[in-house]
Amino acid sequence: MQQQLKLNEIVKICMCTKFANCSGRARRSEYWGFFSFILLINILIYELTMFIFVLIGDIVGGFRIYFFISDVIHLIVLIPTLCVLVRRLHDTGRSGCYFFLVLIPFVGSLFLIYYLCLDSDPTPNVYGLSPKYSGSNPQANNQTENLISQSGPMYSNSTVIPANGYPQQPYQSPFPQQPY
Repeated sequence: MQQQLKLNEIVKICMCTKFANCSGRARRSEYWGFFSFILLINILIYELTMFIFVLIGDIVGGFRIYFFISDVIHLIVLIPTLCVLVRRLHDTGRSGCYFFLVLIPFVGSLFLIYYLCLDSDPTPNVYGLSPKYSGSNPQANNQTENLISQSGPMYSNSTVIPANGYPQQPYQSPFPQQPY
Protein backbone atom coordinates (compact mmCIF):
# COMPACT_ATOMS: atom_id res chain seq x y z
CA MET A 1 0.00 0.00 0.00
CA GLN A 2 1.04 3.57 -0.50
CA GLN A 3 2.10 5.60 2.49
CA GLN A 4 -0.27 8.20 3.89
CA LEU A 5 -0.16 11.71 2.49
CA LYS A 6 0.66 14.61 4.78
CA LEU A 7 -1.78 17.48 5.20
CA ASN A 8 0.36 19.93 3.21
CA GLU A 9 0.58 17.43 0.32
CA ILE A 10 -3.19 16.93 0.39
CA VAL A 11 -3.81 20.68 0.27
CA LYS A 12 -1.30 21.07 -2.56
CA ILE A 13 -3.01 18.29 -4.56
CA CYS A 14 -6.53 19.69 -4.01
CA MET A 15 -5.74 23.39 -4.39
CA CYS A 16 -3.03 23.33 -7.09
CA THR A 17 -2.62 20.06 -8.95
CA LYS A 18 -6.27 18.99 -9.22
CA PHE A 19 -8.01 22.33 -8.54
CA ALA A 20 -10.93 21.83 -10.94
CA ASN A 21 -10.32 18.21 -11.95
CA CYS A 22 -13.30 15.94 -11.25
CA SER A 23 -11.92 12.99 -13.21
CA GLY A 24 -10.09 10.19 -11.50
CA ARG A 25 -10.25 8.90 -7.97
CA ALA A 26 -9.37 10.22 -4.50
CA ARG A 27 -8.58 8.18 -1.42
CA ARG A 28 -10.40 8.62 1.88
CA SER A 29 -7.35 10.30 3.38
CA GLU A 30 -7.28 12.88 0.59
CA TYR A 31 -10.94 13.82 0.99
CA TRP A 32 -11.07 13.85 4.79
CA GLY A 33 -7.67 15.56 5.02
CA PHE A 34 -8.88 18.41 2.82
CA PHE A 35 -12.14 18.57 4.78
CA SER A 36 -10.14 18.76 8.04
CA PHE A 37 -7.94 21.51 6.59
CA ILE A 38 -10.98 23.65 5.76
CA LEU A 39 -12.47 23.00 9.20
CA LEU A 40 -9.16 23.92 10.88
CA ILE A 41 -8.93 27.17 8.90
CA ASN A 42 -12.51 28.03 9.89
CA ILE A 43 -11.81 27.43 13.59
CA LEU A 44 -8.62 29.50 13.49
CA ILE A 45 -10.36 32.42 11.79
CA TYR A 46 -13.21 32.27 14.29
CA GLU A 47 -10.88 32.20 17.30
CA LEU A 48 -8.71 35.00 15.93
CA THR A 49 -11.58 37.34 15.06
CA MET A 50 -13.38 36.70 18.35
CA PHE A 51 -10.18 37.29 20.32
CA ILE A 52 -9.52 40.59 18.56
CA PHE A 53 -13.08 41.88 18.76
CA VAL A 54 -13.59 40.82 22.39
CA LEU A 55 -10.52 42.91 23.25
CA ILE A 56 -12.03 45.82 21.32
CA GLY A 57 -15.45 45.22 22.86
CA ASP A 58 -17.41 44.84 19.61
CA ILE A 59 -18.60 41.23 19.50
CA VAL A 60 -21.27 41.92 16.88
CA GLY A 61 -18.64 43.44 14.60
CA GLY A 62 -16.46 40.41 15.24
CA PHE A 63 -19.21 38.09 14.03
CA ARG A 64 -19.72 40.21 10.93
CA ILE A 65 -16.01 40.15 10.09
CA TYR A 66 -15.80 36.40 10.83
CA PHE A 67 -18.72 35.58 8.53
CA PHE A 68 -17.32 37.80 5.78
CA ILE A 69 -13.85 36.19 5.92
CA SER A 70 -15.40 32.72 6.22
CA ASP A 71 -17.60 33.32 3.16
CA VAL A 72 -14.62 34.50 1.11
CA ILE A 73 -12.61 31.41 2.05
CA HIS A 74 -15.55 29.11 1.27
CA LEU A 75 -15.88 30.70 -2.17
CA ILE A 76 -12.17 30.12 -2.79
CA VAL A 77 -12.33 26.42 -1.83
CA LEU A 78 -15.78 25.68 -3.28
CA ILE A 79 -14.55 24.22 -6.59
CA PRO A 80 -11.71 22.12 -5.10
CA THR A 81 -14.05 20.81 -2.40
CA LEU A 82 -16.68 19.71 -4.90
CA CYS A 83 -14.04 18.15 -7.17
CA VAL A 84 -12.40 16.14 -4.38
CA LEU A 85 -15.89 15.00 -3.27
CA VAL A 86 -16.68 13.79 -6.79
CA ARG A 87 -13.29 12.03 -7.03
CA ARG A 88 -13.96 10.39 -3.66
CA LEU A 89 -17.32 9.10 -4.90
CA HIS A 90 -15.56 7.80 -8.01
CA ASP A 91 -13.16 5.88 -5.77
CA THR A 92 -16.08 4.01 -4.21
CA GLY A 93 -17.44 3.18 -7.68
CA ARG A 94 -20.23 5.77 -7.68
CA SER A 95 -21.03 8.65 -9.98
CA GLY A 96 -20.49 12.24 -8.89
CA CYS A 97 -24.23 12.73 -9.18
CA TYR A 98 -24.55 11.06 -5.78
CA PHE A 99 -23.66 14.51 -4.43
CA PHE A 100 -27.27 15.50 -5.04
CA LEU A 101 -28.30 13.21 -2.19
CA VAL A 102 -27.84 16.27 0.02
CA LEU A 103 -31.06 17.62 -1.49
CA ILE A 104 -33.04 14.89 0.28
CA PRO A 105 -33.96 16.32 3.70
CA PHE A 106 -32.42 14.68 6.78
CA VAL A 107 -31.28 11.31 5.38
CA GLY A 108 -29.62 12.41 2.13
CA SER A 109 -26.58 13.87 3.88
CA LEU A 110 -26.27 10.76 6.04
CA PHE A 111 -26.17 8.53 2.95
CA LEU A 112 -23.58 10.81 1.34
CA ILE A 113 -21.38 10.70 4.45
CA TYR A 114 -21.73 6.90 4.48
CA TYR A 115 -20.55 6.69 0.86
CA LEU A 116 -17.65 9.05 1.57
CA CYS A 117 -16.53 6.83 4.49
CA LEU A 118 -16.49 3.60 2.47
CA ASP A 119 -13.17 1.95 1.62
CA SER A 120 -11.71 2.28 -1.86
CA ASP A 121 -12.80 -0.14 -4.55
CA PRO A 122 -9.66 -2.24 -5.11
CA THR A 123 -10.49 -3.01 -8.73
CA PRO A 124 -10.10 -0.51 -11.53
CA ASN A 125 -13.41 1.01 -12.52
CA VAL A 126 -14.51 3.40 -15.26
CA TYR A 127 -12.82 6.25 -13.37
CA GLY A 128 -9.34 4.67 -13.36
CA LEU A 129 -7.03 2.57 -11.23
CA SER A 130 -7.38 2.53 -7.47
CA PRO A 131 -5.02 5.09 -5.90
CA LYS A 132 -4.91 3.01 -2.73
CA TYR A 133 -3.94 -0.30 -4.29
CA SER A 134 -2.07 0.80 -7.40
CA GLY A 135 1.31 1.33 -5.73
CA SER A 136 1.34 -1.87 -3.71
CA ASN A 137 1.23 -4.58 -6.38
CA PRO A 138 1.70 -3.55 -10.01
CA GLN A 139 1.21 -7.13 -11.17
CA ALA A 140 -2.24 -7.17 -9.55
CA ASN A 141 -3.13 -3.99 -11.43
CA ASN A 142 -2.08 -5.52 -14.75
CA GLN A 143 -4.24 -8.54 -13.98
CA THR A 144 -7.20 -6.37 -13.00
CA GLU A 145 -6.83 -4.36 -16.20
CA ASN A 146 -7.06 -7.68 -18.02
CA LEU A 147 -10.26 -8.42 -16.12
CA ILE A 148 -11.89 -5.37 -17.64
CA SER A 149 -10.81 -6.23 -21.18
CA GLN A 150 -11.78 -9.90 -21.02
CA SER A 151 -15.30 -11.18 -21.18
CA GLY A 152 -14.82 -14.12 -18.83
CA PRO A 153 -12.91 -15.21 -15.75
CA MET A 154 -9.15 -14.78 -15.79
CA TYR A 155 -7.05 -17.96 -15.96
CA SER A 156 -3.35 -18.40 -16.41
CA ASN A 157 -2.03 -19.71 -19.74
CA SER A 158 -0.97 -23.00 -18.14
CA THR A 159 -4.49 -23.80 -16.94
CA VAL A 160 -6.25 -26.48 -18.95
CA ILE A 161 -9.97 -25.86 -19.16
CA PRO A 162 -11.88 -29.15 -19.40
CA ALA A 163 -15.17 -29.64 -21.23
CA ASN A 164 -17.25 -28.69 -18.18
CA GLY A 165 -15.69 -25.19 -18.25
CA TYR A 166 -14.06 -25.25 -14.81
CA PRO A 167 -10.27 -25.03 -14.42
CA GLN A 168 -8.25 -27.84 -12.82
CA GLN A 169 -6.44 -25.50 -10.45
CA PRO A 170 -8.36 -23.23 -8.06
CA TYR A 171 -8.87 -19.61 -9.04
CA GLN A 172 -6.63 -17.17 -7.20
CA SER A 173 -7.67 -13.58 -6.68
CA PRO A 174 -5.29 -10.99 -8.22
CA PHE A 175 -5.91 -8.62 -5.27
CA PRO A 176 -3.79 -8.60 -2.13
CA GLN A 177 -5.42 -9.77 1.07
CA GLN A 178 -6.57 -6.90 3.28
CA PRO A 179 -5.48 -6.89 6.94
CA TYR A 180 -8.45 -6.03 9.11
